Amino acid sequence: MKILGSQWLFFITLVAFTWQLFKYWNIISKNPKNVKFVLIGLRTISLGFILLLILNPWIEFNKSEIKPPTVSVYIDTSQSVGDQISSLNESFNRLITKINRWGSKNFAELSWYSFGDTVENISSLDKISFNGEFTNFTELISFINFEQNKDAIIISDGVVTQGTTVQNSKVETTKIHTIGIGVENTQNDLEILQVKYPKHIVQGDSFKISLKINSNLDSTLHTKITVQNNNNENIYSVPLQLEKGNSIYEHDIEIQPLKITEKFKVTLGPFPNEVNVLNNSVAGELDISSESEKIILISGALSPNTSWIKKQLNTLPNSELNHYYRLSSSRWDEEPIIGENHNIKMIILDDYPNKLTDEILITKIFKLNEKKNIPIAYFEGPSLNLNAIQNLLNKLELNIKVENSDIEHSLDLNTFNNMYENNFIPPTFRSFYLTSIGNNSVQLKYDDEGVAIAKQNKILGVFIPEISKIQLQINQKPHSEILTNILIPILNEMYIGKDNIVQLFVDTKTGVLGKPIEVKVKLNSPQDVKSVNILVNPKNLQLFEIKCNKNETDVYFTSFTPEKSDEYRLSSRVTMVDGTILTSQEKIINIESTNLEQKLIYLDKIALSELSRNSLGTYVHGNELDSLLEKLNPQTQKVNKDVHLSALTLQNYWWILILLFSIEWFIRKKEGLL
Repeated sequence: MKILGSQWLFFITLVAFTWQLFKYWNIISKNPKNVKFVLIGLRTISLGFILLLILNPWIEFNKSEIKPPTVSVYIDTSQSVGDQISSLNESFNRLITKINRWGSKNFAELSWYSFGDTVENISSLDKISFNGEFTNFTELISFINFEQNKDAIIISDGVVTQGTTVQNSKVETTKIHTIGIGVENTQNDLEILQVKYPKHIVQGDSFKISLKINSNLDSTLHTKITVQNNNNENIYSVPLQLEKGNSIYEHDIEIQPLKITEKFKVTLGPFPNEVNVLNNSVAGELDISSESEKIILISGALSPNTSWIKKQLNTLPNSELNHYYRLSSSRWDEEPIIGENHNIKMIILDDYPNKLTDEILITKIFKLNEKKNIPIAYFEGPSLNLNAIQNLLNKLELNIKVENSDIEHSLDLNTFNNMYENNFIPPTFRSFYLTSIGNNSVQLKYDDEGVAIAKQNKILGVFIPEISKIQLQINQKPHSEILTNILIPILNEMYIGKDNIVQLFVDTKTGVLGKPIEVKVKLNSPQDVKSVNILVNPKNLQLFEIKCNKNETDVYFTSFTPEKSDEYRLSSRVTMVDGTILTSQEKIINIESTNLEQKLIYLDKIALSELSRNSLGTYVHGNELDSLLEKLNPQTQKVNKDVHLSALTLQNYWWILILLFSIEWFIRKKEGLL
């Protein structure tokens, strides 16, 4: 026992209470003897109770409890199980009733769960619906391992359509007893269920193919996966071991650039006596573009801005960044190479030009801009030379005025988008004041109307010399990507062209009949949009159009539900306020008549049997449930529990103190002592 209260306070209170009891005894001494002893007894007990609270003793002891056995029952609510319930001799509700009666008879606490792609508690056994689109044993086994009960019962057909196979599930301490639903599939078959790969790649790049394979085997099979190009040449081959039973495997293939053609074929197996070899191969088609477009970055002087600029450029698609930077006034890490035949997509000038000797190269760059329409983006830096950038300012139609560089200025974000507060970005130093003298598009201004970002045709000027410092100051604030959000859409428009500003996103490459397809449209630069529509063009059906809605993040979205299985071609059409129409690249999705749960309708007895055997449990078919319940004999558990008590934790008994004082008050009032 420990004393948690103040012992000094206890002794002081004890002396005070003793003195109070002595005075109280003198007051009631003239009362009858029985009344006198009752009153002094009540007062002594009440004050003793208060002393106990002040002393607050702490008592620890160990208590043994008998805990009834806990058994969790997991019901597979996927569509494939729902389609096979009719294989039972009794109704499914009768099966549940038998398990409940067994639990009551053995004083077991039953917890009921459903599982498909996730595990969820069943609130009512009368309202179980078999509409799950996936069966994921990975999530289920993880949940069972977390629960750590001695016994668990799984009711399922054993067919996995997501995650790892049943055989590869690792159970820790729980005995898993499985109840099979359905009719066993005894035919050997391999099938490529799904193939995912990028539709567009750059020439010379490798790409990944993701396969989902279904196998139903009466013994372990050693086979292989091969990929052939359009010339029937093997460009990939790898051995594959498939285990006995019915399993879903996921396998990734990395295809190297050698011998890649636009059309290819993936083949699995086959093997002798296979019931269907037509589902062993899947053909694919690639859109292979030419080599990556080059972005030339020329840094007149390396500064913190340089790394920030490179970070932004790395977000541009299918690009190769070539960086040239000056080491001293006359020395470069590598001499910049600018030519008409160098496949240059964009040129970025980072604090360049900053010397009058740069005139030769900068003139060449501007000629490329005029002749090849190559975009140029200039970023002001710490080594600014006003004379060297005069030609750039003329092309941007900006007028320059030198000012006091000790004055800080804030960026006026309302110029860009009025959803941001102007005081969000801290003020920064500016080297000079720029005003617009032409019809150029000013993208961003300072608070005194000075130009911060301007764009004229294919030339961009960013006049924020401390842009990396600003980014560092706002990194931990909300909207920390504001500078990126301003510049990336502009760079994207210059880099990919106005016709590629619109991006179309579809949530899947393959869909199922009757299931909605989610579609989103994003614009890579700020635009005055009137409407956004999705054009849906099925291969064998009539074209139709759907209107998009806009969410709070400026993304346009809609959905549609395919009514027939077909190949659907999707594209977006954006109508601007000025009447301009922008379109996106086309996306192709294939709609199948059934999903995997509707396709794989059979009982995988081997998988469920192995899961039970590996966990020392038992497998039975649903029609043999009685034999399983007769074998199961869950044992009660003796649990040792540490009990901690103190005076303050016994607050549920403090009412006794109130009762004692109330009885004493009643007697004193009756005897005329109040």
